Amino acid sequence: MKRALIAAASILSLGAALGACSKGGDLNHGGSISVNGGKTTLGKTLPANLPSYVKIYPGAVVTAVVQNQGAGGIIAFDVTDPPEKVMDFYKQDAAEAKLGDGIDSWALNQDHSGGHVVMWNGTGDKRSLTTTVEVKDGKTHVGLVYGAS
Repeated sequence: MKRALIAAASILSLGAALGACSKGGDLNHGGSISVNGGKTTLGKTLPANLPSYVKIYPGAVVTAVVQNQGAGGIIAFDVTDPPEKVMDFYKQDAAEAKLGDGIDSWALNQDHSGGHVVMWNGTGDKRSLTTTVEVKDGKTHVGLVYGAS
């Protein structure tokens, strides 16, 4: 149930960000809107208050950032390393941050042809991290969805 709520919050965040685009904001110039009394921002600049357990992969080129005031956010970026190496980086990082055991999409089925998704939740706190890795157009695309700490 908790994971479903995180996924729903992520979708709402993305919807709010897309709404910002239609109200004058865009990824190159940024923008913000108010949603339920909170502020959602859209752009390509990493938040200054990024939680310590959310790491940006070395050499990443950030393509999108959506941040909800006090409620986490979404970061998308491209890297040149293979997806397995990228996911190993995030698995190690989650273990070091004590985010608990992740739910791994590749462990749930044997067809590893699509994107690879792993979701972690902190034990006894509001920390969460979902990492999505997929190869498309010769680049490894990475998406991070994180909950507030």
